[in-house]
Amino acid sequence: MITAPAQGAAGRDGVRPRTLACTADGVWLWPATPLTERRGGFAPLPTPELYRLVASLHGPGVHIPVLERTIARAAALLNAGQAAAADEVVADWSCRPSAMTA
Repeated sequence: MITAPAQGAAGRDGVRPRTLACTADGVWLWPATPLTERRGGFAPLPTPELYRLVASLHGPGVHIPVLERTIARAAALLNAGQAAAADEVVADWSCRPSAMTA
């Protein structure tokens, strides 16, 4: 029985697999679950919904304050038209406890 998700094992070329991505259409959780909504601009989903969606993939140990800050920063960058910078923000996100200092 698997009791904990894999925590960022390196993939090809040493790149850590990602479960969050950002496009000009919003922030997404793999495989295609939106984590932002449009309310005059991009905004993160409400906290309970963010936690439910991300914890369903990563488990209950998701550190929600770090996740909220990450999604909010990415949404702000999307609102400024900076999709590539927003994607870099979500690429740096980690659900591991060490991310608590991010």
